[in-house]
Amino acid sequence: MRIDVSANVPLKVSGGAWLPAALPMAMKYGAGLRLDGCHDSVALTNAVGVQQMLASWYDDLSLVNVDAGGHASSQTRTRSRGVGSFFSGGADSFFSAIEKSDDITHLIFVTGFDIDVEDEALASQAVAGARAAAASLGKELIEVRTNIRQMSEGILDWGTHYHGAAMATVGLLLGDVLERVIVPASYHVDDLFPWGSHPDLDALWSSSVVTFEHHGEFATRPEKVARIADNDAAMDHLRICWKNPGGAFNCGTCEKCIRTMVNLRVVDALGRCRTLPDEIDVKRLRSFRAEHGSAVFAKQNLEAMKANGINDKELIGALKWTVRTAPLWDAARALRTYTRRLRGLVYPTT
Repeated sequence: MRIDVSANVPLKVSGGAWLPAALPMAMKYGAGLRLDGCHDSVALTNAVGVQQMLASWYDDLSLVNVDAGGHASSQTRTRSRGVGSFFSGGADSFFSAIEKSDDITHLIFVTGFDIDVEDEALASQAVAGARAAAASLGKELIEVRTNIRQMSEGILDWGTHYHGAAMATVGLLLGDVLERVIVPASYHVDDLFPWGSHPDLDALWSSSVVTFEHHGEFATRPEKVARIADNDAAMDHLRICWKNPGGAFNCGTCEKCIRTMVNLRVVDALGRCRTLPDEIDVKRLRSFRAEHGSAVFAKQNLEAMKANGINDKELIGALKWTVRTAPLWDAARALRTYTRRLRGLVYPTT
């Protein structure tokens, strides 16, 4: 399958830009990686650290040889370029866009990451929201479209293994426009675990042309939401849903939507957001099959509610239920994954 990437700005199409996309795949298969053309010596050196980190995190990824064919060099930066920040329209990306506003010149919206590249209706709706938000924030919007996620499906897990590498490839492809790319943090520094985007990992995708910076890991999700709640662009265009039933911008009923609504509730801002309902279905919150990330954010919300003097017993009970049950669901998922691996090792006899 060929990776397709297009954008509304020139792309720096070189072999080096494809290194992040290819490296985790090679590690999954345990196969050496051959790179044609001239490659960035800084990126190749950093790739050693990337491999060591990924292999230490995941037992299904192994160290492989990367052969650049002897054509590696650093590149001279000849002109000033901009600073971009990945921008999905969610709480993390709005927080970075606002906090780093003095540095950022461009926001980077990618169709093909959390929105299926073939879902034209939803993509059009999301891009329109991103354009409006970027204009309100006074930033240029880089619009990227790629099928890179489809290439990893069935091979690598998008969240844990691959989305950080995919962002790195997009960032390197924008090297003619951007010299620094900000990656908004998913988790607080006290709650870190192996994840595709991580403060120790993201910077290792840097080359001599593009530097990557992880941002926002020192703020909890309630703290981020409290910060963006005072921003009209965020409250007008916040987009956090990944289920999008019927092409909904935010469905208001999935775990992520309700989790974000709880964030807004605990900082007294639920009624301000114009893209989410202003009432929380607490019974539905209790019904979700929680996972590690859900428990992390539930704990943060509980701490914020206590700090803000919010004594909503029903909501507190639902959040505590999430914290208690998440380890059980995680164990069940791990067992299913282990069972699938065992099945893959057993071949039928004739």
